[in-house]
Amino acid sequence: MSIRKYILAGSKLPIHNHYQLRLTRLESQQPGVDISVLKFIGTEAISDILRYEIEFTSAVKDIPAQHVISYSTLFLMYPDGKPWESVKPRILPGVITQFRQCRTSADETCYAATLEHRVTRLNQGSNNTIYQNDSVISTR
Repeated sequence: MSIRKYILAGSKLPIHNHYQLRLTRLESQQPGVDISVLKFIGTEAISDILRYEIEFTSAVKDIPAQHVISYSTLFLMYPDGKPWESVKPRILPGVITQFRQCRTSADETCYAATLEHRVTRLNQGSNNTIYQNDSVISTR
């Protein structure tokens, strides 16, 4: 979109937020839920699993946790730029591992969620071995 078309469109364009949280399961179960990222803090390192704690608001009073936790999520970060230029966001895929409601007011509710890389799910499993009809001597 050119700057001229952008100026002519005026208030018809949506407000552009530099950060977007796309909760895919929630969007399929409850279409039209608007989410606005308030703040976030994240850690990324070569030997650590990506982890972002994201605080966001929504007009929906009670977002069900079962539509958020353990489902695929995208966190999009748009670089600074002119609103009429098309920009490519940085996309962080992952799953929500923690989710809670922080506070609520008359018009919006604040939520906090933890986004971690999908590899985090591997930490949830455990390996157990059962030896039936074997003694300690026969297993050597």
